[in-house]
Amino acid sequence: MLKALTLYATDRIVRTTSSLNRGSGVHPEGLTLKGIGHHILPNYISPLFHQAIVEADSVLFEDIYAKVVKLEFLIVLLLTAFRPKDRIRMQSLLNKADKELLLDIICRFDDEQKSLYERYQKVLADTQ
Repeated sequence: MLKALTLYATDRIVRTTSSLNRGSGVHPEGLTLKGIGHHILPNYISPLFHQAIVEADSVLFEDIYAKVVKLEFLIVLLLTAFRPKDRIRMQSLLNKADKELLLDIICRFDDEQKSLYERYQKVLADTQ
């Protein structure tokens, strides 16, 4: 299953990445580990970000514990930004997502104007 790697920005991660092979490092967007880019999601931005990290799976990667965000949360996080590149990513991810879980997350974290749901409907319409 396709998932997004999300790392906590701790002192240990920064120290560990500096000791990895070439192609690794810390950047404003996140971390690069052995040539693979990873985004860091701070969990204090919104309840959605926080819950995505709380429900994420823990994995061990190169002696670093990381949280892997569930695909459905990743899609809803992309709905919040809703940039053209996010819409393209969502179109390729939607067929792999659990639609019932996705709608549940959208309903839990949507605003009063139903912005996330409307954006989700636009992405669905663009995919067909």
